[in-house]
Amino acid sequence: MVVQYLPDRAVLRGARSLRILLIEDDREHASIIRQAFERHAEQMSVTVAGTLREARALLAEATPRLVIADLRLPDGHGLELLPTGENSARFPLMVITAHGDEQAAVAALKAGALDYVVKSTLNMSDLPRIAGRAVREWRHIVGRKRAEGAIRAGEARYR
Repeated sequence: MVVQYLPDRAVLRGARSLRILLIEDDREHASIIRQAFERHAEQMSVTVAGTLREARALLAEATPRLVIADLRLPDGHGLELLPTGENSARFPLMVITAHGDEQAAVAALKAGALDYVVKSTLNMSDLPRIAGRAVREWRHIVGRKRAEGAIRAGEARYR
């Protein structure tokens, strides 16, 4: 299901839209999260997948600007969408979970998740702001990696 919403203007600076893939198997939680995104001002699209299988099919069609994945899904673990080894991530992944603890948060962040959010009424209603911050952070990370790569290439040419 694709639902169009309007995000914070600062999030979209220089972008046509902020496409988010939400992977959430609990319909009530997905509904609460969609309602949170409805309150924002610019164009935003949120696609909801209930399983990893559905999410992988959607990811094969188009790359979102952000993936928000429940940690525990019926057919796996939300972190399975993170790249492994030397593969570079195509999108940032933010983890949401109802069963949060410090060890799980540290493991998710070490695995490469950009953020870890424990589901609560307050956090789910604040998810658009958190998502905007995550997208801005991702832009900085990607920009820094490009700059570092350019520096390494320049140093290699100099040598």
